[in-house]
Amino acid sequence: MSIQVTSETRLTIMSYNVLGGGLGAEPALAATYDWYRLDEILDFISDERPDILVVQEAFKWDVFMEDIVSSLEMPFHEHDEGGMLAIFSRYEIIEVEAWSHPFTNGVMRAAIRLPDGDTLHVFNAHLTPDLAESIGGSSDGLRLHETLRLIGLMEPYSNELVILAGDLNFSAVKMLQCVRLGNACRGPFAERAEPGKALLRADWDLVAYEDCSFGLEQVWVPSALRPIVQELQLGTESETLARLSDHLPIEIELAIE
Repeated sequence: MSIQVTSETRLTIMSYNVLGGGLGAEPALAATYDWYRLDEILDFISDERPDILVVQEAFKWDVFMEDIVSSLEMPFHEHDEGGMLAIFSRYEIIEVEAWSHPFTNGVMRAAIRLPDGDTLHVFNAHLTPDLAESIGGSSDGLRLHETLRLIGLMEPYSNELVILAGDLNFSAVKMLQCVRLGNACRGPFAERAEPGKALLRADWDLVAYEDCSFGLEQVWVPSALRPIVQELQLGTESETLARLSDHLPIEIELAIE
């Protein structure tokens, strides 16, 4: 595999937390989102036409999967056993793994066969939210524990084509600020940055994050892949997307030769 920027092979990948499946049926949802949003979410994704789609909170999507696949025109899809994580691809998904423990919301990996024969490993993660105190322990501590486990799961693929995408539930904005502050970063601010700093120490680079909720939705790649990744600007205004979920989708492009 040769890794360099090229105009010949372009692969787009979108990550999106759709909040309760977009169904508006969850009593825990804020009143702002307690309505059926799925059709509009699918219309938006269809207009963007990503090659690979990584979804968190795909609540009850398995019930509507035939219609969802038809709407997205993505023939290949996989979802974790809990049904809350899903990966769709225009290319063949050849292998899938999913993990629950120690993850509150789960992690999954899909191996995707690209047209040139290379395999892209896509990790979809939804780490512990700030409601973690209700299940015991601190949110920051649980997220760090999950992140360290996640790094271990990704390590065998770190010299291959691999990305991490999802709702990592720590602020990319605050993490980057803390990195810039160095030793001056102290207290709770520093604790919230630890999962991101652990990824940086493991030689992963943050390549994209959404500008809603301080960047909880993120995409990371091994540092060696950074030169072939570009964050894309989505065509729909943030105000429109803010009606559909409490997270904004993000999209990257891989240039692969």
